[in-house]
Amino acid sequence: MKVRFQAGQIFFHAVVWSIVSCLVAVQMLIWRLPETDGAYGINVFVFLIHPFVLMFLLMFAGPLFLMGWFSANKHLCNVRLGWAIPRIAATMIVTAIITGYLLHYLSIVFVLMTGLMAIHWCKNQAIMFPRLRCDYDPESDWRNLPAREADQPI
Repeated sequence: MKVRFQAGQIFFHAVVWSIVSCLVAVQMLIWRLPETDGAYGINVFVFLIHPFVLMFLLMFAGPLFLMGWFSANKHLCNVRLGWAIPRIAATMIVTAIITGYLLHYLSIVFVLMTGLMAIHWCKNQAIMFPRLRCDYDPESDWRNLPAREADQPI
């Protein structure tokens, strides 16, 4: 896979999943509001019309995106993205659901930490298992070489 195409894919997914995880965290915050609050029970997209809420979301989604993008560009440059990105995204969304309900505004910090840990885990898996790398060639894998005649059982 071309490096430029891979960097573009990482950029796109970093933008999308940072915004989605922030939206999930905001939705979990809305569900935790008391019934006496004016924003109780409204949709997250209606909630985002308010300029303060939108500023808050962008203030947290921006650094989440930048740190995730730089880390992913560094560590996922030789990993198959079709394998890595669903695992990273699922980790971020599950963390946003759990911590958004329990910790409110701190959930974005935990989403960033678990996203970075998932990126490092995917990198380490690609180091241990060569089939998860972009440049994997099954023809050159030493495990697929035919056995020599001397290695055959008698």
